[in-house]
Amino acid sequence: MRVANAAIPGHNIEQLSNVQPKDCARACTDATRRNWCKSFDYFKAQHKCDLSDKRASDVGGLKTDYPGNP
Repeated sequence: MRVANAAIPGHNIEQLSNVQPKDCARACTDATRRNWCKSFDYFKAQHKCDLSDKRASDVGGLKTDYPGNP
């Protein structure tokens, strides 16, 4: 599920740079390389994403009050 301008802070395992959201989704669902990945946060201005081993429900929800909606 995509939630705009929200993220799961503090549970980042791997960062990918110079990517689009579809690249992050593909990387996270690649069970042969990252069977631990449950979600990703995409940073639209920097074209990067953080892959996480947590879902929003695992950590009490998404953080949605980031300044500037990164």
